[in-house]
Amino acid sequence: MPQSQLISPASCVVWWSGPSAQPLLASTPRIPHEIGCNHIEQWRSVDSVVAYDRQIVQNLIKQDTFNVNTQYWTQRVWSQPGWQSFTIDKHYQQVHDSGTLAVEVALHLGHRMIHIVGADWHVTNDSIQQEHYAFRGHKPNKMPERKRNWLARVSSRCEIVWVHPVRAPWMRHYLTPDAFLNAL
Repeated sequence: MPQSQLISPASCVVWWSGPSAQPLLASTPRIPHEIGCNHIEQWRSVDSVVAYDRQIVQNLIKQDTFNVNTQYWTQRVWSQPGWQSFTIDKHYQQVHDSGTLAVEVALHLGHRMIHIVGADWHVTNDSIQQEHYAFRGHKPNKMPERKRNWLARVSSRCEIVWVHPVRAPWMRHYLTPDAFLNAL
């Protein structure tokens, strides 16, 4: 993949919270148009932070570590001063977590090529941010049927490039972590 595709205004990187993201968080140079989930700023500076759960939004507000150069996004129902939201097209309203909301934010911001790092749905339900999810009381299934349906719908609206060490059948466009780093 040519470098220009990865860092063009129409493309972005979305950081999910699967364990496969951990090695890339530190080794990937900062590039334009990065969006991350929940407490991503513990590890990496990004352009936008997305939090789906009310408890995560409240926790981030309580920590008071907002970066003035970062946009913060959540669902309209949890939106507060300093947090942005938008209305997702009714046809695509199957957003169920911060990762899927982050992709919708990327689309809302005009990105049409989205590189997703840390999508471990096919490997584990673990998260590198697990300590922040105690309010759930369990690890949610990361790949239920409704998420597969969302994936099919969102793939018709943009090109998703999955960055992962192990290719899954649903990864139409795919890069290994090394190929991703070499494309920068």
